[in-house]
Amino acid sequence: MSDAAPDAGAPGAVPPGAPETGAGAAPGAGVAVEAGADTTSASTSASGADGVVTPPESLVGLLDQLAQPVPPPPISMAPQTAGWAVAGVVLLILLALVAIRAARRRRANAYRRAALAALARAGDDPAAVAAILRRTALVAYPREQVAGLHGAAWLRFLDETAGAGAGGGLSDGPGAALIAAPYAPGPHAVPGLGAAAADWVRRHRAPEAVR
Repeated sequence: MSDAAPDAGAPGAVPPGAPETGAGAAPGAGVAVEAGADTTSASTSASGADGVVTPPESLVGLLDQLAQPVPPPPISMAPQTAGWAVAGVVLLILLALVAIRAARRRRANAYRRAALAALARAGDDPAAVAAILRRTALVAYPREQVAGLHGAAWLRFLDETAGAGAGGGLSDGPGAALIAAPYAPGPHAVPGLGAAAADWVRRHRAPEAVR
């Protein structure tokens, strides 16, 4: 009995050249078919529902998604240790002492500023200059030391109390006119007398007990 060729149109017939899927098929053939189907499904999902391929995220986009760092707390300017606080208190005390000393010195020298202003108005008038020098000396020195001085003793006192750097003694220059000035008739100017008197007012050494 001769073998008959299978009918291609019969149900369950395998076309010539098609891989067998039945029991007689080669091992692994079904797995290869399933793997191909899975790859196709994954490609379709990556393409999106509308079939457009979505490009991967760029580096800039990924960086934008990073959380911003939390800023550090502000740095306090207050001293962090007790040593700095103590140093600050000591510095404030020193500044206060310097300010107090400067205020006392300015107040103690107020009579000098008043005498210089009066000498600027008096000019080189011997009578006016003599009166200003006498008042200034009575403020700076004890009254019993100044009130009884006249003539050459008065000029010598002015020379001895002149401070360092004074430009010459009053007795060696125009200051000699101070002796006869209170008794001279009429005003008459003595050149350089006002400048010499102002120099004494600025530089005379006042006793510490009187300041």
